[in-house]
Amino acid sequence: MIIPILQFILSKGAGDAAIKKLLLLLQDHDVHEIKQICSEKTQLMSELKMLPATAEAVSNNLTNAIELYNSLRSQNIDLIWSGHSQYPERLKNILGDDAPPYLFVKGNKDLLKSIGVGFCGSRSSSIRGLNITAKCSAILANHGINVVSGYAKGVDMAAHSAALKNDGHTTIVLAEGILRFIEKEEVKGLLNDDNHIIVSQFPPNLTWIARNAMRRNHLIIALSDAMILIEAGTAGGTFAAGEAALEHNQPLFVVEYASPPESASGNELLIKRGGMLLKQTREFEPNLTMVINSAQEQFSKNAIPTPKDGFLF
Repeated sequence: MIIPILQFILSKGAGDAAIKKLLLLLQDHDVHEIKQICSEKTQLMSELKMLPATAEAVSNNLTNAIELYNSLRSQNIDLIWSGHSQYPERLKNILGDDAPPYLFVKGNKDLLKSIGVGFCGSRSSSIRGLNITAKCSAILANHGINVVSGYAKGVDMAAHSAALKNDGHTTIVLAEGILRFIEKEEVKGLLNDDNHIIVSQFPPNLTWIARNAMRRNHLIIALSDAMILIEAGTAGGTFAAGEAALEHNQPLFVVEYASPPESASGNELLIKRGGMLLKQTREFEPNLTMVINSAQEQFSKNAIPTPKDGFLF
């Protein structure tokens, strides 16, 4: 099934909606029939109601799809899709029809279904914010909770590096294609086959663009069982991520500052909109008791039984 999906991914006009239609064909066709359909323009037009130009592009991309498949395999990158045994069903539970139909992944796939806490925060977070991020991430790692975040400088990298340095696990969610992944200095030498997974919902060679960073935030939220927002302005990607977490009914914990830095000017507004306070203990450590309890409760809620996977590769 991987090759037909790659044919669609490589073809202009065959986006996520078309891939979802392709996956629906699996209900009435076996994989060999799907491959046959994807090799012929007329069958694509008949079965999937595709425009002639799009159908021709898909059928013509068979060789390119095979080459891409071999490239992905050589780098231990897997493709999983909605209905696949390793696809996290909680994505559909949280995101509904907006759940990505496929994911490119590399690393420990068990982390996709483990309890996790996500982080969001400014690329230009204050030193206080970065210190709080590192402390929170270390505490979560010590409790066996997977840390989920993007891969930008600032809060994202502080969360990943602290988790890894404390023998924890981390999910790196990209806003670009997985073949664009480069091991950054903050995590260099810390990654191994067990302690992380890299995830992308985008075509493997796609470069970073702002609108995909916003889409990526929804995936971080859905792969998490609670979110920690470190610092957000009153507009921008981090504030939008906080709003999205609330819209998806995911527990959102917002750092409360006695004297907020400019980069946290939106924290109070998100608290007023439903974000829960994240304070510190008398020992000046982040108090994550409610975060951990909420994540455990949400994890149980989102733990939907996974259907058996009868698809062939």
